Amino acid sequence: MRLLRNLLMIFVLAGFFAGPVMAQAAGEPASEIKIDKKKLLVQPRNPDGSLVMVSFWEDPALWVREQQQAFMAPCQAPQADQDQQPYAAGP
Repeated sequence: MRLLRNLLMIFVLAGFFAGPVMAQAAGEPASEIKIDKKKLLVQPRNPDGSLVMVSFWEDPALWVREQQQAFMAPCQAPQADQDQQPYAAGP
């Protein structure tokens, strides 16, 4: 019984001291962070302020979305001329 208790104590102490050492050795090297462009709410911009356009061959779905947003942006812009004029009286 005493031998069993001593063996258990040795294993506990060995695990206590070897745990941090093994954790440091098992740590993988820092990998480069890869950002998924599809999940960005605001697309990256060039220094001049224009959007960074994705190549069709790189990501076709993202390219189509950018083309659609570029086409729809002028359509969704508020039109000051029409908003400020009162409605014409009907006959």
